[in-house]
Amino acid sequence: MGIKLTEKPIFMIGAERSGTTLVMALLGSHSRIAVPEVVWYYPRFQPYLHTYGDLSNEDNFRTLAAEMVFGLKTPFWGMKVNPRTIVDEVIELAPERSFAGIYAGMHMRFAQSVNKPRWGEKTPHNLFFVGPMHNDFPDAQFIYITRDGRDASVDYMESSFGPTNIYMASNSWKRCWNAVKEWREPLREKGLWFDIKYEELVRNPEKVIRETCEFWVFDVSCGIHASKSWVMGAPIR
Repeated sequence: MGIKLTEKPIFMIGAERSGTTLVMALLGSHSRIAVPEVVWYYPRFQPYLHTYGDLSNEDNFRTLAAEMVFGLKTPFWGMKVNPRTIVDEVIELAPERSFAGIYAGMHMRFAQSVNKPRWGEKTPHNLFFVGPMHNDFPDAQFIYITRDGRDASVDYMESSFGPTNIYMASNSWKRCWNAVKEWREPLREKGLWFDIKYEELVRNPEKVIRETCEFWVFDVSCGIHASKSWVMGAPIR
């Protein structure tokens, strides 16, 4: 059935060097959305969940929770926490005894720390896990950021973690584009998918961010009114 939260999660995805961090920073500045540092939970844990055994077993569930909580690149996303109690806090918030439950609990804990009601998450390669993520969070909304493949590939080669030749860089960009093909239209029809072009964002940031906020703010089932929302320093009208 998946987890349905009062405030829908927002997932920002896209090929690396496509502007996902920029969108994360912009949406994370909203007064209602808490967006922590990149987490990589789905790529690093979801394929290996079978190794943890039955998560209805408390020991197995706690082992997974501890490894997720302590396995972040940025410890605790910078939250001021007690390392002895943080796992218990996340487990208490988890909506269910599952990987998705811990994932939600961790993000809910972060949202509490910054006093915001809704959380989002940016991990570029979550685009390879759109199916499992949609299954885990059927109401979650996806924002896909696209940058011209030529620019993204050159930038990717120049990064410290990128490929060393243009063929591999462009091949990676193409794989990312193809990975979401089957999900784009079905999720768009449900109001759960929105595309952002990086070039349009940097040319006209206010227009693009307003449209992005309308995507999630004006969703009737979301119960949020745009009149009190912040976009580029001004309320939406």
